[in-house]
Amino acid sequence: MLATEKMAMLQRQFDAGTESGSSMVGRSTDISGSKRSSIWAVVAILSIFLYFGYTLNPLLNSAYHEAQKWRWDCEEKYHNRLRDAWTTEKRQHEELRIQMDHERKAMEEERRRIHDEQAGISWEGLEAREHCLRYATREYTANLTHVPVGLDALEECRNKPIQVHGKFVLPSLTLRRPGTNSNLVRRI
Repeated sequence: MLATEKMAMLQRQFDAGTESGSSMVGRSTDISGSKRSSIWAVVAILSIFLYFGYTLNPLLNSAYHEAQKWRWDCEEKYHNRLRDAWTTEKRQHEELRIQMDHERKAMEEERRRIHDEQAGISWEGLEAREHCLRYATREYTANLTHVPVGLDALEECRNKPIQVHGKFVLPSLTLRRPGTNSNLVRRI
């Protein structure tokens, strides 16, 4: 029964609204003006906060900004010191490279000079002893000739190989004879 009474009451209200010209179903409330004013209020409040935020930011955050600037300045000084150190190191490296190039050229000239001097050095008068010392061993002697004045004849004798029976051999014993530059004694 309650349901029928509620339906009747709703019907009467509907009928009363249609007679007066305003219906509840088709009626729309004009709320667009109130929405616009609230949007403008929010925009105004945000604008005020932004304005005060930007104007007060340097005052409120000045300590932070000063500390940040000081750190950047320290870092920039450190980078400048590193750059200067690298520049100095690069310059020193270049100077050492140039010095090494000069030393290399001097060494090549020295080698070339020694090679040219040693080119004239030769073994002459290779002689075998009459008898073998033991099985497959014979003693040979030869004179080292054309040794330039600035070179050590004994050192050249030790380092200059001689060809005996198609093999190049170094002396096992080097002797200096009076009147000659040097003498090679090699047991083969």
